[in-house]
Amino acid sequence: MPSHFRCTMALITFSPDGRTLVTASWESTIELWDLASGAALRELREHDMAVTSIVFRPDGWLFASSSYDGTVCIWDARDGTCLRILQAYSGPILTLAWSPDGRVLASAGFDQAIRLWETEQGTLLRELRVISAM
Repeated sequence: MPSHFRCTMALITFSPDGRTLVTASWESTIELWDLASGAALRELREHDMAVTSIVFRPDGWLFASSSYDGTVCIWDARDGTCLRILQAYSGPILTLAWSPDGRVLASAGFDQAIRLWETEQGTLLRELRVISAM
């Protein structure tokens, strides 16, 4: 039985081609699903805490996940290999977004910093600080 049926599913997203579904749990697992067969393809475990965001790169070859553990994982969507782990924050990450061309990944954390990453090498390109109106 897939792990998400034994724990709380928190996130869900389709691949850009609509063939794969990715789910994530509060228990830090990620699963890839083949929508044609309905089968769970693989379970992925790299995060130490709850997964907070999953997002596909526009071309569908990669996806990224973030966690309360402050890491971002870059995954190969074809085989579930973790290609890179970005030690992005000292605290929880809230959300992720790929640029339309797939070259830059943006992350936002509880520390109110938005970080822009070049994901091939895992290079931090820029940090933006949220200006609070309060």
